[in-house]
Amino acid sequence: WFYTSDGTVILQRRSLQKKSMPGRLTTTVSGHVESGADYFDTAVKETEEEAGIAIDASKLIDLGKRYYDSTHGMRWAGRFIYPYDGALDALKTEEGEGDGFEAMSTDAVRRIIAATPEQLTPFVVGEYGRDMLDKIDSLVNKK
Repeated sequence: WFYTSDGTVILQRRSLQKKSMPGRLTTTVSGHVESGADYFDTAVKETEEEAGIAIDASKLIDLGKRYYDSTHGMRWAGRFIYPYDGALDALKTEEGEGDGFEAMSTDAVRRIIAATPEQLTPFVVGEYGRDMLDKIDSLVNKK
């Protein structure tokens, strides 16, 4: 999840061509860890593929792995947040995968979760997403 120093979260809009949850807002970047790879290296690789930018790997904040219920059953997910200070229009979605990025406050994301959760993927709506929003708030409020 990308966040800014003022507590803005950047979410990616899934492509309308996706079979699963088209058009919904989801995490900034996501991906699957391939056999032999680790979560950290995968986060860096997926960010370049899905957001079109190289990130400073030393700034990735590793929040550990979490077991969660996905549409494909129970799975492990690596959890990372990244302090992003670039322009929103510098982020480029992977063709056919995404339809852009949207920035909003953590409170705005929580309001969507409460009022119209169908706008978001379960990954954002569920306990995993709420925990990530809390982590971002705690980092921003420490400054």
